[in-house]
Amino acid sequence: MATKYDAVYQKFLSRISDYDFLEFDVSTQYAIMKDYLTSAAADFNDVCRVNLDDKDDLILQFNEDLTNKEIEILAVGMVCHWLEPKVLSTDNLRNALNTRDYTVFSPAKLFEQIQNAYHTASQQFRFMKNMYSYRNGDLRTFSDTER
Repeated sequence: MATKYDAVYQKFLSRISDYDFLEFDVSTQYAIMKDYLTSAAADFNDVCRVNLDDKDDLILQFNEDLTNKEIEILAVGMVCHWLEPKVLSTDNLRNALNTRDYTVFSPAKLFEQIQNAYHTASQQFRFMKNMYSYRNGDLRTFSDTER
């Protein structure tokens, strides 16, 4: 009667393409994913029917069974937190502000694409949380500023 973090990690990894991430050693990858999962769980816990704070970080599991939908929502939340540093990168921001040539390969265009990906992931995460809340009888609404 538990859900291993690995179930969520696998869903997360299937949603991203980050070859730099794969260059880290496995323990570093797991530490990074655990940080993303912790943040995603904090974002989702207010509407989740399962208490996501009921977990065991030593054996890397939630102490209750999560549904596939709950695992998917957490994975999308992890994608949002994975994209955040890319959007907020000073290098990307500097490139966007200093580039006058908006060609197909310009850094400014890349930064715009990253911002769009983050915005799309954030919207999907918010939508999934809203639908989950609606389907589970919790009709609380989310503000536009919430992730």
